[in-house]
Amino acid sequence: MLYIICNSSDLASECVNPHDTRYLPERILLYDSHPGGTNISAQVNLTAALELLTLCWCSVEAGCPNCVQGVLELEKSKFRDTSSSSLN
Repeated sequence: MLYIICNSSDLASECVNPHDTRYLPERILLYDSHPGGTNISAQVNLTAALELLTLCWCSVEAGCPNCVQGVLELEKSKFRDTSSSSLN
């Protein structure tokens, strides 16, 4: 699915280190590869998030684990910033 037009050098992704022993949640991490950013990753992520929330089958206003993330254990939640987890 194409969300925006960009060059392959505009975005980068996190690479898994097989020797790392600390907990990392399963995720896809995209970020702008240019210093200062180009706002491309924000456009991609917001478009995908809106689509996911719009197309989810749940009828709960607060969302469900499928569209807004499941409840995380305390030690795992330190990787998540909940201050921006709701869309108004």
